[in-house]
Amino acid sequence: MTVLALISAATLLVASPVPSTQVSAQAAPVARIAYGDLNLASAPGADALDGRIGKAATRTCRAMLGRSIAGLSECQAAFRDEALGNLPIAAREDYAQARARRLDL
Repeated sequence: MTVLALISAATLLVASPVPSTQVSAQAAPVARIAYGDLNLASAPGADALDGRIGKAATRTCRAMLGRSIAGLSECQAAFRDEALGNLPIAAREDYAQARARRLDL
């Protein structure tokens, strides 16, 4: 099974008002997002990946930010960008093509 593993230190640095000297890699949550069972070249596969990334982003960002909603949307957007950026190039291209076809409709 292909799994996308994200160590959310980068997300934490983007979304947190805490100075970076106080952020430790040990404290950063790790999110694992399976995508090997998805056809990322299809709209349903890309949608499923978006859903998995969204759930992981919400879970990870809430763990990092606690109950505060300040910075939540920025954290989730950074998480999503990092997740998609960490996909292998072929998977990223398949995902992008599926999204482009959806826009053409």
